[in-house]
Amino acid sequence: YEGLALKPERNDPSHPLHPTQIVERPKVLYCEKTGKYVMWFHYDSPDYWAACAGCAVSDTPEGPFAFRYITQPNRRDCRDINVYQDPVSGKAYVIHSGDWNHTLYFSELNEEYTGFTGNCFAQLVDQTREGGTICYHDGIYFCVSSGCTGWVPNPTLYAVTRHLTTPMLLVDNPCEGPDYRTTFQGQSTYIFEDNGRFYLMLDHWKKEDLRRSGYSILPIEFEGKRMTVRWQPEFNGLI
Repeated sequence: YEGLALKPERNDPSHPLHPTQIVERPKVLYCEKTGKYVMWFHYDSPDYWAACAGCAVSDTPEGPFAFRYITQPNRRDCRDINVYQDPVSGKAYVIHSGDWNHTLYFSELNEEYTGFTGNCFAQLVDQTREGGTICYHDGIYFCVSSGCTGWVPNPTLYAVTRHLTTPMLLVDNPCEGPDYRTTFQGQSTYIFEDNGRFYLMLDHWKKEDLRRSGYSILPIEFEGKRMTVRWQPEFNGLI
């Protein structure tokens, strides 16, 4: 346990971090220009109508993070959220489901990662995807996302493109093993790289007991444009 990364504002009911509001799916980028760690998270009202992104900054990855503000990136609604540093262009993005989850948007961040340049492009238009996360391998971008079925797990799909700003092609469900049709009873939340290998991180939501919701971390295998994620009850190759 490394401490509380983002503290709630319990004494101000109007504050975005008041416990009555929704703060979920936090993601953190390190900004080399400023030496700061920048957190972006999905902020919402209890009825899920606000659909914003929240920004917070820290000197260390574990925090504490200082809250900056909430916004709708480029005036587009923001629901499931992720962040990405493109190894090809060096640019960083907030990835967010918009248009009531009908579109996956890539909103380019400024040099400090605390705001937006105004450059934005859409992917998977009218495909109704959420939980989007992405990686770049051997000249191809692989984007993993979930369907929109509320708290009920569904089949993950991955899409590919050779250029981040050109349309992605939905391919297939990369999962293999027990419960592969329900993404092993989970939902995509992040892809990260360690020692040259990529891993898919899954949320396992417990609707009635969110604080005890857990994660799976599974290695990804690539063969050309094919991505495979096999279920492993235990994996000792990480870190």
